[in-house]
Amino acid sequence: MKHLLLLISFVFVSICAKAQYQLGAINNNYGGLNTTYFNPAMGHKTRVSINLVGANFNLYNNFLKVNSFNIVNAVNDSSYFSGPKGWSIDNNVVERVNGKSKYMTSTIDLRGPGILIGIGKFQVGVIWNRIRFGFQLSNVDETLARNLFYIGRSSVVDVSNIRFSTNKFTINMNAWAERGITGAFALKDNNETMLRLGMTVKSLNGLGAMYLKNEGTTFSFYKNANSTNTDSVLYADYDLELGFTNEYSYANNPTDQLDTFTSNHREFDKNLFINNILKNQKRLGHGTSFDVGFVYEKRNGDKSKYRFRLAASLVDFGSIKYDNLKTTYTTKYKGTTDVTIPDGIVGYNSRQYDTAIARYFKSEPGRFQSFTMALPTSLNVGFDYRFTKNIFINGTWIQSVRSKYTQGIRAFSSISAAIRYESKFIGACIPVVWNDGYQNFNIGFCLSLLNSFYIGSDNIGGAFGIGSIAGTDIYSGLSINIAKHTKKKKNDSDIKPNNPATPENKKEKKAN
Repeated sequence: MKHLLLLISFVFVSICAKAQYQLGAINNNYGGLNTTYFNPAMGHKTRVSINLVGANFNLYNNFLKVNSFNIVNAVNDSSYFSGPKGWSIDNNVVERVNGKSKYMTSTIDLRGPGILIGIGKFQVGVIWNRIRFGFQLSNVDETLARNLFYIGRSSVVDVSNIRFSTNKFTINMNAWAERGITGAFALKDNNETMLRLGMTVKSLNGLGAMYLKNEGTTFSFYKNANSTNTDSVLYADYDLELGFTNEYSYANNPTDQLDTFTSNHREFDKNLFINNILKNQKRLGHGTSFDVGFVYEKRNGDKSKYRFRLAASLVDFGSIKYDNLKTTYTTKYKGTTDVTIPDGIVGYNSRQYDTAIARYFKSEPGRFQSFTMALPTSLNVGFDYRFTKNIFINGTWIQSVRSKYTQGIRAFSSISAAIRYESKFIGACIPVVWNDGYQNFNIGFCLSLLNSFYIGSDNIGGAFGIGSIAGTDIYSGLSINIAKHTKKKKNDSDIKPNNPATPENKKEKKAN
């Protein structure tokens, strides 16, 4: 039952989730403020851009594929998971067993109000309370992943009493809020070429984080004599490091660490959490990050049109330091003796579990100590070619610059090609994407109306439960974008020779 609920949650989040990059929207010339998240030098086709709200969720993995899952039927049909033809893990979940390490990544990006204003060659904007969350497992050994998946289901695969060594892996979780100032300036802007540089500076408010680094530990899952389930784990030659912010960081009294095993605990104070976001109190962690980029356009004698556009940027260059020593812990478990951790350890918060586990490892529980979480820094490159007046062909490359062993959230590299129809009133884009470290092939779609409302997905099959799903995303947003009106300069051929008001004709009259 535990695994069924886990998988249902996985699929539900997949179907409700929203994309990490919004590949169908980030290259829209009328996208305004939302395009500056991808490259701070973009957004220059709008005079005023006001972002009202945006949401963007994502979930992918390279281990499990889900077949024929319908969330609507699962909610409405009480027998959906029962009967010989009912949906089940054994019948509808497929492993990808190929000897490769496994990963899972889920990100959430909620975009609050913001404004971008274009004045001549300048562009300035303010971003308020963008909230981001990431949870990732990286480089998990395939054997370990299979053991975890099949625990308690020996009727499928008996993984108990198997002792094996695994490679290095990391688990990272981070949630933070951002506020920033963005600006750009056109070094050159005429009818033939345009070169614009942009930069965004963001203040980061760490809301909570956790990391686990395994440098090389031997695992074994086994059954207790009086139990039918695999409910114990043996660790040998262990080398583990754990860091976390206590979940009671937002309690009324976070200094009460509750080391004793009691159900008495401070209640979560939602007002304290909300005020931390809105007032940027930096209660747990803080940091600064930067986005830098440029945009070059080769034009056809008209400022409002370009033959092609080249854009490049480095985004999310920075990190968050969690240094509130009332709520921030790190723990190191290292040894060579065999240690068995049984199922059913008693505890009511992470601090208590850490204390209990430390006793088994014969080490000290976590101590108050700061740690740093990296942001998902990436290099973004885009090439946009105007095929006709309203049709564009685009190529976008996103390359993560963080290691898979990074302590923090990292971007997953992708490359895409897209065809886009674009006007001031309606836009549509179909990207073809090789994403998640160039491992998955997907087709997306994005629709924008009046350059104000947009909705899309970089994986249409996953968003609608079509075929075998290893991940999915969907994104949407609402904004007010007012486009610039570029006046075309008159050429000499446009001046009528018989017009008496022109200086040339006045000179001719005097000469006569």
